[in-house]
Amino acid sequence: MIDWNRATVLTAAEFDVARDLLDLGRNPAVLELLSPGFTDVERARLVRGCLDTLAARGLFTGTVFEPNLVDDLRTVVAPEFQHDLVVAPPSWQRALVARRAGRAVLATRIDDDVALVRVRPDDASTVLVELLGEVVPGPGVGVQIPVAVLGDAVERADGDADRLVHELLRRGCTAAEAEVPRRMGRTEGVAQLGAGRKGPDPCRAPGVLLVHATPDGCYVQRRPTPDVVGGPLPDDAVVHAGPADATYLVRELDRLADAARRRRAPVGAHRTW
Repeated sequence: MIDWNRATVLTAAEFDVARDLLDLGRNPAVLELLSPGFTDVERARLVRGCLDTLAARGLFTGTVFEPNLVDDLRTVVAPEFQHDLVVAPPSWQRALVARRAGRAVLATRIDDDVALVRVRPDDASTVLVELLGEVVPGPGVGVQIPVAVLGDAVERADGDADRLVHELLRRGCTAAEAEVPRRMGRTEGVAQLGAGRKGPDPCRAPGVLLVHATPDGCYVQRRPTPDVVGGPLPDDAVVHAGPADATYLVRELDRLADAARRRRAPVGAHRTW
């Protein structure tokens, strides 16, 4: 799906310099990019070096940046809508698909490079799930557990999988409901998928997907998020958890994105990514 042969690859410093000189706004938070150069002299030296390397690749003429690069950077830095992926260590990765003016651009960061690739807007969820590699579902069934019940049980279990099952059973969960979190706790890697509306009326989706890679296969939690950063969840909020394949993840991320488009922005501090 992703045609990496069409990618424009920038160093993190080149991305930051081009964004800054084009006055496009702040670096996308999800990419965790810094603006190097602590003094004016250091920054000027960095800018000259980045412009030289960009010019050597035909991305800067000496006076202007290559038009397609400008369009891609503007889409990524100032999107109308965004899907995003955060992969936790040890398999560290940050990526987003930004949409603006009918186009979509995948920006993915691995180590000190940022790759920009144009994709079909309707493929945003599929593209991010593809970055996870092969997704094979583990055994088990989908379950729903109240957020408060799961959170309290996890805290009491303190990392002990058998104790977690016991704590969930004590709180009224069935054996099947308790088994899924136990399997998910044997994680070898975790990723988060989310989506949100950007621009003058920003608003995140009402939940995120937490993807767990385990020895048994892949599982996912769909966890609700509060309207306002740091705010409470409804008393009846539940976590949906169970085995997942790529098709399921794409469908659920599409659902979250659709909800973000329709969601009314709350009064107060907004979730920006």
